[in-house]
Amino acid sequence: MPVEKLILIIFGISLFSIFIRINFIISIIIFMVYFSFLFLIKFDLNKFNEIKRRLDIKKINNKIIKRDNLFFKNGTYFSVIKIGTDNIYTNIEKEYIIKNFNNIFNNIESNFNIITVPYNIDINNKNNYYYSVYLILKSDSNEKILNDTKFIKNYYNIEILENIDLIENIVKLNYHKKHKHYFEYENKYYSFIDLYDARYDNDFLYQLLIESLDFPVILDFKVKNIKKDLKLDRLLAERVSESMRKSNKIKNLNVQINDLKEIIGDSRIYDFSIRLIVISNHPVNLKNSVNSIIKSMNIIGLKFKLLKYFDDNSFDLLDYRGINYLIGLKNLSSIIPFSFTGKPDINNFPAGIEILNNKPFLFNPFKKESYNIIITGETGSGKTYFSEMMINSSSNSSTYIIDPLKEYNHGKIVDVSRGEYLNIDIINSEQKNILAITVKKILRDLSLYDILNKIDSLSGENKNMLYILNKIGDYYNKNKYIDSFKFYIKNYFLKPVEISRDIVFRYDINNNLSEINFSFILSEISYLMSVSSKNKYIVIDEAHLLLKDEKIAESVDIMARHSRHYNTSIVNITQNIDDFYMNSFSRSILKNSMHFFIFRQKEPVRGTVFPNFDINTLNLKGGSGTSYSECYYYSDNYITRLKIFDNKNNTMNTKK
Repeated sequence: MPVEKLILIIFGISLFSIFIRINFIISIIIFMVYFSFLFLIKFDLNKFNEIKRRLDIKKINNKIIKRDNLFFKNGTYFSVIKIGTDNIYTNIEKEYIIKNFNNIFNNIESNFNIITVPYNIDINNKNNYYYSVYLILKSDSNEKILNDTKFIKNYYNIEILENIDLIENIVKLNYHKKHKHYFEYENKYYSFIDLYDARYDNDFLYQLLIESLDFPVILDFKVKNIKKDLKLDRLLAERVSESMRKSNKIKNLNVQINDLKEIIGDSRIYDFSIRLIVISNHPVNLKNSVNSIIKSMNIIGLKFKLLKYFDDNSFDLLDYRGINYLIGLKNLSSIIPFSFTGKPDINNFPAGIEILNNKPFLFNPFKKESYNIIITGETGSGKTYFSEMMINSSSNSSTYIIDPLKEYNHGKIVDVSRGEYLNIDIINSEQKNILAITVKKILRDLSLYDILNKIDSLSGENKNMLYILNKIGDYYNKNKYIDSFKFYIKNYFLKPVEISRDIVFRYDINNNLSEINFSFILSEISYLMSVSSKNKYIVIDEAHLLLKDEKIAESVDIMARHSRHYNTSIVNITQNIDDFYMNSFSRSILKNSMHFFIFRQKEPVRGTVFPNFDINTLNLKGGSGTSYSECYYYSDNYITRLKIFDNKNNTMNTKK
């Protein structure tokens, strides 16, 4: 017998002999416990140290620790990645995006959770909940997580979280007190609801529904890779056999059979579960909120039920025991919760409310590749009110408005019909081109190239437009239309007006010279575009009256193609989107615009404008009998429907 075992036995007998003098029963109990423990560790103290070490690890594993450049908890490595998201539900390229998701998750070996954390932004004195989205990769192999993270970087601009306190707040819930159906923590009340059944084919719609709520919700989307095995084939065979015997349940069985066939045929299979944590400031409100979201989700085919039992595992968002479902890669990619609206810039113009998610639509045209805007709609649809609201909100931008119907009063009025003009210098190529087109419109049979060369030779610093026009009149003195040219210069360049930050240009559209007036206005505006580096709006109201003239459309197109270079947004307002199909230059204006606000119009919107979307604007609200107007906004493959309210009194005072 080894000496170590002999010492342990002698120590036990000595302990028994000491306690038997005090109390016989206690000594017997101590003797039995002591020797039972020795048999458990097989008289090997190293076994005791191993048990102690495991107990210590269990205590440590309940906490998050940093290990091998990753985080470690409960024997599992994990990393937390913040994902930038945006609304995918109404994106024209949704199918392409889903295919990208399919490719991403087909190449990820780690299990993962996707957790959304709500945050509140006060916009127009109203609480609006937005959601940060975190992808948590989990594995017993740190190398697997590092490889998966590297792969995801190819598709997303990601932020890898390093702050352990922040990560604790994301992956774990705390509580002060548990109740029957909810728990409380720091004056907030929480309930869990789990997905238990689904007949759902609306891809990302459920995320818009969550965003539209006026209370916050945490979404925990847990996914585990599983291997294909014969059990699935066996289950499918059982369901097929059962469908042959039970005709009364044939419909439900056929659905199960089709689902199983789809899953088995997919490249990957997962166990997944969805848990929603509803948050409120009062138990009564919490109950109402839970009932509301359960009913709303049920309408779109997702059935949730309230979790009525809590244990410590319930508060571990990484590894909670939810209701698991089999799902294939294809279906997983179409519901992955990456479709939440991104963080808004509260400095942007609140253009309206998005109907689908009930969020403020904060607009800034100067954040896209093109700054140009097109606003269309019939009389009474609300388009002019909307443009005025946008202009009035742009306190840091200059605004130049071409206003043939005398509807705007935003800035200094320059009435071309009364001979008022800006006596500006001709300094940039856009001005020269537009001025050459205008001169040719009057002198007609001259070469545009020759006129442009002459203007170029005359222009420069301290060479203003009136000076150049007079010199052109002298140069082409023998032209048969020179009298008309000189008449125009004499009668429409009478009163120079000082340049102001905001200017409204007016002219008489019934005058025979209205198109020439408009061309000279464009020359003046082209100068204003170039002399300031600040953001600028150029608003062309009733653009359809002018775009039909190919030369004028060409002048507008020149400005539209170069507007970004001058930090300028060209805003064309007209009654119908088809007005931009009158000639090649008007089509070019359409092509060089990135922001479209489509109000009610009688004719359907052409499919070439918004590919893959059939837009019917006839049922859009707007007019004197409504409290708000509606429009569609389209940009960069994304489309949404907006409600336009009056910013001051929350009503819509439609002007046109």
